[in-house]
Amino acid sequence: VPVEKQLPLWPASRPGVLVSLAIDEPPIPYIAKDQPLNIINQSINGAAIRRGLPLSWPLDSDVDSGKVRASDVKAGFVQQVTKASKDYSVHSILIGHVKRLSNDLWQGQWQLIRDGKTASWNSPKADLDSVMSVGIDAVADALADEFSILSGDEQEQGLLLVKVENITDLNGYAA
Repeated sequence: VPVEKQLPLWPASRPGVLVSLAIDEPPIPYIAKDQPLNIINQSINGAAIRRGLPLSWPLDSDVDSGKVRASDVKAGFVQQVTKASKDYSVHSILIGHVKRLSNDLWQGQWQLIRDGKTASWNSPKADLDSVMSVGIDAVADALADEFSILSGDEQEQGLLLVKVENITDLNGYAA
């Protein structure tokens, strides 16, 4: 259907995104870790799965040692977070600060770091899933613009399609 409608295709091999997410709720702000049963992780991972975006999380040891700190993320200290993220093999870093305003009301601030550039946006006050979706959707849109494969008339704007034929085995592929 995407080809018929001349929509860009988002290939299965997608760039990884490291998430540095500060959660601001009582008693103190903290950095979200890779905890599948946590409601925060379920929400952001659900949004990422919906958009086909692979996420990576800081190692527990980096969070526990203070290499990645909630105060740096909350304050938007991009250099500190980028420095702490050097050991990860990812294309981009998503920095998020999500604050619980009441039982069901959250608000988010987001920054995407890629290729030395930073983009920033906010999530309006909403439920947790909506706030996380705003964060993830902006990242997925930005990366899709960079990595998607164009179809239809868009291909004529400088893309080259290569058709490979008569490869019947691994030896033919390697040749």
